[in-house]
Amino acid sequence: MNDAGAQTFSEHWHRVAGQRVALRTGVRVQPQWFRGEKWFVMHEPFNNQFHRVTPAAWHFIARLDGRDTVETAWKETLAMDGDDAPGQEEAIQLLAQLYQVNFLRGEIAADSALLFQRYRKRRQRETRSVLANLMFPQIPLFDPDRWLVRLLPLAHVMFSRMGAIVWALVIAWGIKTAFDHAPEFADQSRNVLAPGNLLPLYATLFCIKAIHEAGHALACRRFGAAVHRVGVSLVFFTPLPYVDATGSWAFQNRWHRIVVSMAGIYTEFFTAALAVFVWAGTSSGPLHAAAFNAMFLASVTTLLFNANPLLRYDGYYILSDLLEIPNLNTRSNAMLRHLAEHHLLGVQQSANPAHTTGEAWLLTVYGIASALYRIVLFSGILWIISGKWLLLGALLATVCVVKWLIVPPIRYIKYLAKSPALARSRPRAIAVSLAATALLLALLCAVPFPDHFRAPGMLEAAQFSQVFAQSSGVVDDVVVKSGSAVRAGQLLARLRNRELDLELEAAEAGRAQTLAEQERALSEHPEEVEPLQIRLDADQKEIARLDGQIAALEIKAPAAGLWFSQHLDNAKGQWLLRGQEIGYLIQPDAWNFRAVVPQSQSRALFAEELRSAEIRFPGAAAIAIPVESFRIIPAKQQILPSAALGWQGKGPLEVDARQPDGIHAVEPFFEVRAVLARGGEDLLRQGRTGFIRFTLPPRPIGAQLWRRLGQLLQQRTPW
Repeated sequence: MNDAGAQTFSEHWHRVAGQRVALRTGVRVQPQWFRGEKWFVMHEPFNNQFHRVTPAAWHFIARLDGRDTVETAWKETLAMDGDDAPGQEEAIQLLAQLYQVNFLRGEIAADSALLFQRYRKRRQRETRSVLANLMFPQIPLFDPDRWLVRLLPLAHVMFSRMGAIVWALVIAWGIKTAFDHAPEFADQSRNVLAPGNLLPLYATLFCIKAIHEAGHALACRRFGAAVHRVGVSLVFFTPLPYVDATGSWAFQNRWHRIVVSMAGIYTEFFTAALAVFVWAGTSSGPLHAAAFNAMFLASVTTLLFNANPLLRYDGYYILSDLLEIPNLNTRSNAMLRHLAEHHLLGVQQSANPAHTTGEAWLLTVYGIASALYRIVLFSGILWIISGKWLLLGALLATVCVVKWLIVPPIRYIKYLAKSPALARSRPRAIAVSLAATALLLALLCAVPFPDHFRAPGMLEAAQFSQVFAQSSGVVDDVVVKSGSAVRAGQLLARLRNRELDLELEAAEAGRAQTLAEQERALSEHPEEVEPLQIRLDADQKEIARLDGQIAALEIKAPAAGLWFSQHLDNAKGQWLLRGQEIGYLIQPDAWNFRAVVPQSQSRALFAEELRSAEIRFPGAAAIAIPVESFRIIPAKQQILPSAALGWQGKGPLEVDARQPDGIHAVEPFFEVRAVLARGGEDLLRQGRTGFIRFTLPPRPIGAQLWRRLGQLLQQRTPW
């Protein structure tokens, strides 16, 4: 396990060499196989502690019988295993780990105990966050094992082939139902963190996690391991349930371990599918809101956290067993450290944690992907939280800055100055580190890179006229399809309205009756002629009005041009209201793009030199339409050019939910009107939304990031 005997000897060996220790009598040991390689799992049932070691490490531990010294056991292991035997440094770390989990018995000298304590603290610093002890305490409550034994029939059904088939069918049906209601899901998800929903959301989260942990416990008991502890874990002072299912670590069958790891996700997804059915089948109300919370938490958050193997939750242990790489996260970090030490810092004796080239690639890719995902995920969480609670977001951002940007450089400087591994290559390590730092600073602060920003907007013809329905009716026939050229007066569509026909018949009958009464009055009652004439005039006006409305059921082009309509092409049989906008007649010779630049980006709009601009549309992002000229309207506005740019119209801009029209923006903006150059005529549609991208003078990446940070703070600060 040592590369060229890199860590065969240690300056601290004399402190442990003469100790006589042995494994406690209650520690059970059994083998496990990973990629054809045997490992050994040690289990101490009283405290339910587990520890997995390699065969070479087990050969060393097995020789610790309490009679011979540690050095005797190590020399015997070295003689038997040769280069595969653990070095003295590795043996010290192994003894420290066993001492930490209370697996050793025997008298430990004071200086050895201090040495172990130092190793334990170093290990804690490497694997725990700064606030782990404070933020994530666990409070055990009771032993659930006897209840789990009673539920074994249910566990056998859940984790069987038939249970998996039923699960898959329900999940598939739930996914289809969710996609059928995707717009409603998107709308409701925007308010999932609304203040009024926080308490119900937490209550639902507690219930979902209780179901999740019950799944782990049932699966663990299903395959024969007892579960003796259930309790509450405080995650950032938030109580959440947990169970101790670590008994599954001793399973020799890796598929049993995978099922136990997957059981929480298994039950959560099933719960999410059931919640989808309830949500889709109910209207607004407490049950509808609770079902949405359950669906959201048991699906979206499960995919982002529990099911994702890049975080150390259930998905991580599933992947570790599937790849048959134990301690995947630790070994991937060790792999990245080895690559840096060996290839950059010149540490020739750096130990490679991978056994094969393929495993080295797996560990490297996983280590990089895991680090990047954590940064992206937590940055996204900070973005969402800061939008709702600025002070909490600022506090968490401060913690992340300290953890990611301040603590690592301090540790690295200490490593450069004091690490024994750099004893022979410290000058090179310092030189490489200084060169890398200088290169990074140059990229951030000196080397200019292309810079730009973009803003949403909508397309409209420079000359166009709107066409409205002049009469209410059902669409009976669509004569001209959208996108066709028409002439003035050409029939576009035909409506029908049976009520108008009946009203016209009644009006004509009323006129005929009035005429008959007028003729009789001329001979019998001359004094009634004048009032009847007034009524006759009213009847004729009503008939003329109805004739006009019936004639207006034929929608005709008021002028020549290109006809565009988002309503008529597929509207046959639908009811149109009088005054409803149904399309545009445009002159396609010139087009404008009305862009909306939020106030947070106004500094780049006014203070920078805008060199050029181009427009792209969703669905055709590869085609850039150049801008001939643009004009900035300097006055702040809050009424959007179109509801399609706001949230209610599926656009990117937040609008005031209290206004039903969907065009009142929450953040003030400046409008930019751009004149399009020739090109991309096939993409030009009246009212189409897209983005305009403004090109700025090249600037270093650091300056660009600083500007975007300022925009973010301006956008999220309520004052």
